[in-house]
Amino acid sequence: MKSDPTIVLHVSIVSPVDLGRIQRELYSIDSHFQARDISVDNRVRTSAELDNLIKSSGVDLSSKQQRQTLIQQLQFVRRTAPTVRMIFSKQPGNRELSMLVKWFREFGHPNTLIEAGVDPSIGGGCIVKTSTKKFDFSYARLLSEKHLTLSV
Repeated sequence: MKSDPTIVLHVSIVSPVDLGRIQRELYSIDSHFQARDISVDNRVRTSAELDNLIKSSGVDLSSKQQRQTLIQQLQFVRRTAPTVRMIFSKQPGNRELSMLVKWFREFGHPNTLIEAGVDPSIGGGCIVKTSTKKFDFSYARLLSEKHLTLSV
């Protein structure tokens, strides 16, 4: 594993729910092998997201120390990663969410997580909420602002 104490999440880990699922999977693998007191072999089944994280971080699951380090790093990320709440008029696809995650991680924090919500009443566009700011790019807001112009 890399000597850097931090970890950068793979783009397949989009939301806090995805991160939690990866953590539970890793805890399960770790406790399974600790209980049996055997080393992990190459036949351990993992999700695609955990596979991607393992490959990008260079973790060897057969090493108890590296598993523990990865668990600690994911706990730290879970506590500290910024979360952006995005509300859309319809559920975005995985491709769109992946593009948004890449953008936020490139221009914001490298471990930004996105919570996607749906509110059909916004008509289109999206609303972006961070812990301190709210940006309304919705069609409903645009129509509301142009109400006087449209009613003439």
